Amino acid sequence: MRLILYNIEYLGGTTKSNWQYLDLYHFLRVRKGLDEKIANSLKKLKPDILALVEIDNGSSRYEYKNQIEYFSKILGFTYMAHGLKYLTQGFYKNILKIPILQNQENAILTKYEIEKIKKHYLTKGFKRLVIEATIKIPERVTLLLTHLSLFKKTREYQIKELGKLVKTYKNPVLLVGDFNTFNSEELNYLLDNTQLVDAYQEDCADHQIMYTGPSWKPKYRLDNILVSPQIKIKKYQIADIRYSDHLPVIVDFEIRKK
Repeated sequence: MRLILYNIEYLGGTTKSNWQYLDLYHFLRVRKGLDEKIANSLKKLKPDILALVEIDNGSSRYEYKNQIEYFSKILGFTYMAHGLKYLTQGFYKNILKIPILQNQENAILTKYEIEKIKKHYLTKGFKRLVIEATIKIPERVTLLLTHLSLFKKTREYQIKELGKLVKTYKNPVLLVGDFNTFNSEELNYLLDNTQLVDAYQEDCADHQIMYTGPSWKPKYRLDNILVSPQIKIKKYQIADIRYSDHLPVIVDFEIRKK
């Protein structure tokens, strides 16, 4: 089974330097043809499950087209789970009057049946969504996709909440997402307080530390995949696909026999 985790940056195409973030126009449009380049690159890698962070579901930035539907069609996926990353209540309701923010989502795409979809919202941070998808492959696996805060204190609180959530599942769990972990020690709370293990550490092959960001000079493991002990990691790798400010993580796994 192959899972790919990729923050596609709403097809903004930041691939050169931090200076690109200062370009306001960068946030208001997508780079022409980038959707096709990313989709074709991912298709060659033959994922069974695709977890996409920062995907646009139909704003003016993407000419009101739905990136989720586009990637599903190109990769031949039937099932999907997606949702808005932000709360729609209280103070955040006013912020979401900004049109582009209304369409900023995360998404899970797969060729396998998704039996259950649930959306959880963490209690702190601007980005709060955790998508829960129970996937039958044929064993039932619970995939959790999230995108954590850029601020360390908020991130620490979110990670503790994720730990509590993970403990509620009986199915094997894959917790994946852009954790914005500039220091990998931030994962220790999850590793010490749940049964989850770091898929990177579980890869039996010898490899160097694999950073995912920034794509032009990777030095941080921003994107992480943590798994239950029932999930055996066969291979962990970073794809050299430089169409975003992140690099994709590829994990090949199987469910251990009881």
